[in-house]
Amino acid sequence: MEFIDRREFLTRTGAVVAIGAVASQQGIAESAETPTEQAVGTLGPAGSYSHRAALQVNNQVKFYETMFAAADAVRSGEVQAAILPIENSIQGAVIDTLDILEDRDLYITAEVNVEIRHALMAQSPDFTKVASHPQALAQSSDYLSREYPNAEFHEVDSTSASVELATRDRSVAAVAHPDLAENNGLELLATDIQNVSNNVTRFVRLETEPATEGTKSTLLLYPGREAPALSSDVLDILGDADIDFTRFEARPSMKALGDYVFHADFEGDDPETVIDTIEPAFDWVQYLGTYDLIMDCR
Repeated sequence: MEFIDRREFLTRTGAVVAIGAVASQQGIAESAETPTEQAVGTLGPAGSYSHRAALQVNNQVKFYETMFAAADAVRSGEVQAAILPIENSIQGAVIDTLDILEDRDLYITAEVNVEIRHALMAQSPDFTKVASHPQALAQSSDYLSREYPNAEFHEVDSTSASVELATRDRSVAAVAHPDLAENNGLELLATDIQNVSNNVTRFVRLETEPATEGTKSTLLLYPGREAPALSSDVLDILGDADIDFTRFEARPSMKALGDYVFHADFEGDDPETVIDTIEPAFDWVQYLGTYDLIMDCR
């Protein structure tokens, strides 16, 4: 049995593990001869929360082992778009997607909100290991540490990947959506084990060309090494511009310690005016797209 180390997961190039037309929102996929340009790519295998989000956008889904591989498939033309998580209401920003937005030259063209429900499932209660995606384990940490303090915890690519492990190895329990237990012949040991009941992940659709309209926009902002680089300084600049920013994330630029790139979402349908207003205060501003919320699955 192979458990994938988080560092290895981040550096792997990834490979396609399944191609399917999705028959239901419970993660049952059927093979189909479908032109890839009509498909969207996302983190697989079937049944992952990314898969559930992708179903709200397109019923033709192509699965990849990493988010980086799904994004690269958009750039190469293998798929029309990638559906990737960008923010969770408990864990915050999804760093992989922020990194993809910085260096993959893709645009956000839509967003989808998906409620996250975690359940514990296994072949029997006699397991010694618990596997799941790193965020799923963190989001269920209170229950798992309380009820299974002696269990070994292992990070894998996705929640559905942990279900695949549990179906092959009776010593492994998976943390995943409760629908996947019955679909895979596993015993549902506990439901709604997430630390916080209002657990929602925001997914974005990434494409090579920006959308033509929308009510929300996203920018990358770099103040430069000589400019004020603290979050409070940047927020002061944005506040003076009187813009309704709804999300603000700081990421290391990887150029120097204490040097940051900022991700910012704002409401409004006039991104050009916003960029013209704040651009003089920054070394560079990168436009990442204007878009709408197309589904709120809560």
